[in-house]
Amino acid sequence: MHRPSRSLLAGAVAVVLVGTAVPAAADAEPGRQGTSPPSARGLARAAVPSAHALAEAMDVPAESILVADYGTSDPRAFAISDGVPLVPETPDPGEGGDPTVPAQDEPEVAVGGISFPSRGSDFLVMSSGDASHAMRPNSESSLSTLLDGTDNAEGNDLAQLHLQLQAPAGARCFAFDVAFLSEEYPEYVGSSYDDAFTAQLGTGETQIVDGSVEADANFAQDELGNALSINTVFGMTENTGTTYDGGTARLRAGAPVILGIVDVYLTIQDVGDSSFDSAAFIDNFFWSTDRNCRFGSTQDSDGDGLLDEWETDGLTMLTGEGQEVVDLPAMGADPNVPDVFVEIDHMVADDHTHAPDPAAIAAVVDAFGRHGVHLHVDYGPQAPLTYGKAATWGSLSGGGALDHREHLGDNGLFGWFGYQWAAFDDVKDESFAAVRQPVFHYNVWAHHLSEQLGTTSGMSRGSLGGASDFVVSLGGWSGDVGTRDQQAGTFMHELGHNLGLGHGGDDHVNHKPNYLSVMNYLFQDGLPDGSATFDYSPFARADLDEDALVEADGIGSGSWIWTHHMGCGSVRGSAGDAIDWNCDGDVDDILAEDVNGDGQRGVLRGARDWGELVYTGGAIGMPGGMAELPDETVPVEPELTREAAELLEVDAALPVVEAAPEVGTGPVAVGTEVSAALGFAVSGGPTSQITASWSWGDGATSAGVVEETAQSPVVSGSHSFQRAGLYAVTVTLTGPAGEVTSAPAVVVVVDRDAGGVAALGAFTPVAGASSGVPTARGPASIVVAGDWVRGVSSPVAATVLNWPSARLTTIGIDGRWLVVDGRTAVLETGAVVNGRPGYLQRVTVVAGVAPSIRVQVWDPRVGTVEDAAARVLDTGSGVRLVGLAAVGR
Repeated sequence: MHRPSRSLLAGAVAVVLVGTAVPAAADAEPGRQGTSPPSARGLARAAVPSAHALAEAMDVPAESILVADYGTSDPRAFAISDGVPLVPETPDPGEGGDPTVPAQDEPEVAVGGISFPSRGSDFLVMSSGDASHAMRPNSESSLSTLLDGTDNAEGNDLAQLHLQLQAPAGARCFAFDVAFLSEEYPEYVGSSYDDAFTAQLGTGETQIVDGSVEADANFAQDELGNALSINTVFGMTENTGTTYDGGTARLRAGAPVILGIVDVYLTIQDVGDSSFDSAAFIDNFFWSTDRNCRFGSTQDSDGDGLLDEWETDGLTMLTGEGQEVVDLPAMGADPNVPDVFVEIDHMVADDHTHAPDPAAIAAVVDAFGRHGVHLHVDYGPQAPLTYGKAATWGSLSGGGALDHREHLGDNGLFGWFGYQWAAFDDVKDESFAAVRQPVFHYNVWAHHLSEQLGTTSGMSRGSLGGASDFVVSLGGWSGDVGTRDQQAGTFMHELGHNLGLGHGGDDHVNHKPNYLSVMNYLFQDGLPDGSATFDYSPFARADLDEDALVEADGIGSGSWIWTHHMGCGSVRGSAGDAIDWNCDGDVDDILAEDVNGDGQRGVLRGARDWGELVYTGGAIGMPGGMAELPDETVPVEPELTREAAELLEVDAALPVVEAAPEVGTGPVAVGTEVSAALGFAVSGGPTSQITASWSWGDGATSAGVVEETAQSPVVSGSHSFQRAGLYAVTVTLTGPAGEVTSAPAVVVVVDRDAGGVAALGAFTPVAGASSGVPTARGPASIVVAGDWVRGVSSPVAATVLNWPSARLTTIGIDGRWLVVDGRTAVLETGAVVNGRPGYLQRVTVVAGVAPSIRVQVWDPRVGTVEDAAARVLDTGSGVRLVGLAAVGR
């Protein structure tokens, strides 16, 4: 049976410790008709993990394990995996080769699959075949492996792990995450080949009745109480990200603690025959004090640690305050979309507040949303409820203000130790509801962490493995609260640690120029794409070998990047795909350079963040969980301080523009080249980092020429307009620190052969159309005439507007220019307003069945037609003219 290759496990790379057997002679029993025969029984054994190690891989606390064994089970049935796909080392056997060894495939990009590990760095794999195959690509050959060891009357390849555990004082229940996967899918769904996984209390005995496994004490069950199997009503789907063709979503199996000693038997078995292996992934075991603990399994479809039933019905817990509910549906939780919830409490001083800037939080919420993750941030009743059923958190909120203190804790005796969380925990116990702890990350916006840590911007209670507590501490930064970008970047950075990210993605190698993420100190206050944006790395860029840097290759990104140029001792911007690593003015070198400034050279690995997030760090997903949170944090690398941030600030040019371009005065004829120039300033870097682009208003653009002059840098350009019209000319200046576009300069392009304009009739101006319009209503009358006369450089024109109810009369004199373009004509003249000269008038006539007219009158001694203070009259566009309107000859 051949099946198409499918994607690898999301977030992962190889079985790190496995039980492996060496295939022997092919004396296996036949497989089903139409399938490849199973492999021979293994005769030799490689080193295998102990049963204690298997238990610890699924996060059973070592101190809880009294007995751990897998009896007579074949050791090949067990493996410890870090979730990373394992590429087989054996070559493709070709036709007739061993079907237990998949073809040699290159790893595929992880785009889906069952998200394991769900906590920590590894998890347990149990299989009815060779568990070491679990993380291999989905090959064309279906896996079938005969195992030695225990079988029952009607089942085969049975493997069982027995754990006798000492429950801690106060534990009322325990639970773990599990997913069931199988090669039997989809061909044998509903058949008697119903491979199954069970988890039982007190006994390991199972029976097979009518082709299905029955186990009286099983709590890893579907909604009807059946074992997790091919026919589970939880449903199996494709794209497991593993070698198996189908699998369930991640499930939570749990049972109450009745006595202090708990006997658990985990069993997986083939049913009907030994063909087509199945497996169970098991992780995130925890003890709980939750008195609502129940016997059975529930589903977490999106793998965010929040069970589907919580996200549809709310989470209910019995706490010291009685029965409490987190109304997740009202808060916008979605069982099919990963949800991350954060509660923020903030300190308030007499002269400043550490309440987050709503724009900073919105920027981070938007960043998560772009990648399909819903971030819900509760920083008070007034905070927007982005994905919920109301505009704001209102009564659903738990966030609020805290008393101000200079430091939230210390670094222990004499400051010799890491950051101590005791003071944070005091605030948390007082301000953070116990029922929220399985759902919300708890975040305090404080002034400083500790005296020893100075202006450290924040701290997470964990990293890589994830956490559920963190601090933002921007006292001593801009205004003692940080800028909007510093707030957004620090919040997203520390939350990233809680979600399992390091300063280098999946490691703590900092300042990688090929790792564009807010987790990298170079980008904590925003990614350099012309404006401050906030993001985790969406994909892994190519590795950089600091012993063989190819300048022409750069980092494979055409966007602006910041990077250390240690060869010239500075931090600066570099554009395009090529990077001048040694700052010698060219990009032709292949060289060795310490480009991340850590004092050594090596390979800087690219990293992908989105798709690799750990949603179940700390207390997330564990109601009443008894997991010990660390009392102290000693970061691998200190979090970013204000002083370090200032050293990392890029000396990058930002253009400063305060005027419109100069394009000359008066109209120009069609086809005449127009020259434009603009003087500007540069802040933060050299003029050589500035590029320019002209927009001529007629759809054409051209590159600008940037030159240094004795007074200021100037950008220039030229263009020929091919048809009459009024064109708004602007220039955009771009530097590595951002871009700016000038105000428009209007160019009047005329065609003296285009004809004239005439308008005669009455209209009703719209009172209040602009600040310069008289308030009176009522009809007005107008006469407009203008035309080009051969040998005369300006149009011959006459206009009279009479608006009796507004007591306004304007007479046009001295035609300045006339533009005729199709059915539209624009005439500009001098104007006498109620007998006073010195004004300008612009009349726009649009011919047609319902002609329209616009009249604008302004005082050029005060400003332009765009300046409200200079306007005397603006009838507004689209005023209907009752009478004659003609454009052109």
